[in-house]
Amino acid sequence: MRSRLCRRPTGMAMSIRGERIMKNMSILTQFIFGFSVIMLALTIVVSYFSYQKSSVILYRKTNQFLLYSINQMNERMNSTLEQYDEFSKQLAYSPAVLDFLTQIHMNKTTKLQKYELEKELARQSQTFARDIIVQIWDENENAYTALNGFNLAWSNMNQLKDMSWYPQVAQAEGSIVWAGGEMKNTILVPAVIGSRIINSWIDLKPIGQILVIIPANVIETISQDKQLAEIDNIRIVDRYHRIVYSRRTSEIGRTLAEEEQSLLRLQDPSIMTETIEDNERFIVKSHSSYSQFTILSYFNKNTLEREMKQMQLRIVTIGLVALAGSVLFVLLYSWSLSRPLRLLTKSFQNIRRGILLPIHGQYTNREVITLIHGFNKMVADLNNAVKDLADKQISEEQAQLIAMKAQFRPHFMYNTLNTIFWMLYNKGEEQPAEMVHSLSEMLRYTIQPGSDLVPLHEDLKQLQR
Repeated sequence: MRSRLCRRPTGMAMSIRGERIMKNMSILTQFIFGFSVIMLALTIVVSYFSYQKSSVILYRKTNQFLLYSINQMNERMNSTLEQYDEFSKQLAYSPAVLDFLTQIHMNKTTKLQKYELEKELARQSQTFARDIIVQIWDENENAYTALNGFNLAWSNMNQLKDMSWYPQVAQAEGSIVWAGGEMKNTILVPAVIGSRIINSWIDLKPIGQILVIIPANVIETISQDKQLAEIDNIRIVDRYHRIVYSRRTSEIGRTLAEEEQSLLRLQDPSIMTETIEDNERFIVKSHSSYSQFTILSYFNKNTLEREMKQMQLRIVTIGLVALAGSVLFVLLYSWSLSRPLRLLTKSFQNIRRGILLPIHGQYTNREVITLIHGFNKMVADLNNAVKDLADKQISEEQAQLIAMKAQFRPHFMYNTLNTIFWMLYNKGEEQPAEMVHSLSEMLRYTIQPGSDLVPLHEDLKQLQR
């Protein structure tokens, strides 16, 4: 018959091993271990949920911040363009310009010469900004330009009419139209062009056109904001999808890609996401109803994740500091909590060595006070019991001593009687000597050890004595 060997389950063996380890651990070690595990678990749980919650808040706040910053940039851009708009309006409808264009419209000889008008344009534009170009066209397609270090990107009206934004100017009915373009400064440089029709103050018919050409670096100063420093790229796109400004200068003047043009047509969302070569980024859109420019800001998700990792590192650091403080607190708290029990343990060990001393001190724990009072009472009872046993032992020793003394006295009398017997016998007084001898034998029979039961012949002999 084959015998079977029963193996204890691994889990049960580990459980028993754990119980043995816990039994061999002191109460201070158990307190420290238990509290440390609890604090570590709480720290991990709190840190995890704090990171998750903080990530959501950071994501939402980042989106709100980006949208707010871009809207602020849009407002600053609109404010700048409105200033130039107001300047072009004042210049276009100044008496000198209106009178000059009206005379041409009526086929009359103008009082001002061409150079005088251009000088007046240069003077007025110079007081506003030195780096812009102001140009006025009359009905005869003659141009009057105030040049301040820059040249125009076109030389005749036909080139101007070929521009994509030009038809929009006539439809604006005197309002300014903003679009992206170019100006010359030895090379073509990106610019923002604003154009409006000048109407006659007599019959309100178009008598000319004014253009304000602004270099794109004026727009660039608007985007130089510390709040926008973390943004990867900012693009300003006109209504014809031309990139008026970009932090990547190589993109300025180009037409926006077709897939990104679809983003401009989305009216509802202001924050969108886009994935390019597995690189996800946020796109924040802000459209200006005044200039019809759209600001697109691109924020790489890796930048946000880097900030999240920094935040995670801060949370972990705070968690470790909190854990270290918690462990220190656990050590102090466990030591103070286990101190009475350790005193009790030491006092019980002293009892085994025969040292019966009570525990003194003030304690605030009700259960500990009860244990210490019980221990002190037990020590007092043990002291009393030891004293009683000691007194009882002393009494027994005294009784034994008395008994020994009682034994010594009969022997003394027995010896004395023998001495008297021999004195009488030596003098020849046999009868008194015999009486003394009988008395001596009676005493010997009385003090000799024995039981209450004796042989009959011994008792008869005693009677004869």
